[in-house]
Amino acid sequence: TKKILDIGTGSGLIAIMLAQKSYALITGIDIDNNAIEQARINSNNTPWSKRLSFHCENAEIFQEEDTYSLIVCNPPFFQNSLHGPDSRRNDARHTSSLSFVSLIKTAYKSLCNNGFFYVILPFDSAYDFIQSSWERGLNLHKKCIVYTKYSTTPKRVLLSFKKGTTTYPSIETLYIKDEN
Repeated sequence: TKKILDIGTGSGLIAIMLAQKSYALITGIDIDNNAIEQARINSNNTPWSKRLSFHCENAEIFQEEDTYSLIVCNPPFFQNSLHGPDSRRNDARHTSSLSFVSLIKTAYKSLCNNGFFYVILPFDSAYDFIQSSWERGLNLHKKCIVYTKYSTTPKRVLLSFKKGTTTYPSIETLYIKDEN
């Protein structure tokens, strides 16, 4: 049976969407216990709840005997930026709770050979993230650059890495809106 790990699952939305589109067993982890409780409630209101499990875990020390064929993460985006007064919001939005290097190391140790790691990042973080991943054994497989409109600079990038050899990465672009 295919196994998927959702790191920083939050309310469990991505894990639930993956359950809807696959037959995999899906585990979601997050350091916020309130988020995990919400993910469990959301999961229990779906027909896929038997294949979903959620745990309050720190990704940096997450230990699992099995490995995963797919790991997904919509990680905290902000690096070295000003924190606000809400510590839970800071954990969700800033890399101080989960650095990119720690995320990459967790993905590498938790992936099976030839497994995939998908992540969404701010466009300006992509180069360093790709380099750090390559240095730690994860090879860029696909890259999708996301623009909000044709006339703007890219805001996000969707990256797919593979644990193992891969062909030259494909690069795509996605425009959310046209000029109007």
